[in-house]
Amino acid sequence: MDMNLPESIQSAVQPLFDALPLDQAMTQLVVRQGGPTDLVQSIVASPELKAYPALRSGLWLYVDQLDR
Repeated sequence: MDMNLPESIQSAVQPLFDALPLDQAMTQLVVRQGGPTDLVQSIVASPELKAYPALRSGLWLYVDQLDR
C-alpha cells in the first residue's frame, strides 16, 4: 500500500495494515475490546513515529480506540 510516507514509517506501520485491512478498520470509532491494540502499541512506541503525533493518533483511531 502506498501511503506517501517515508519508507521507514511505512515499514513500521505496515504490520497493522496487514493485520487489519482498511475495509475492516474504523467501523465504529468507539472504545471496544479486541483489535490489534498490542500491535498498535508497539508501532506507536517505535522511534520512527516519535516525530509524528498525528500519525500515532490516527493509528489508534484506525483500531477504534478513540480514547487513546
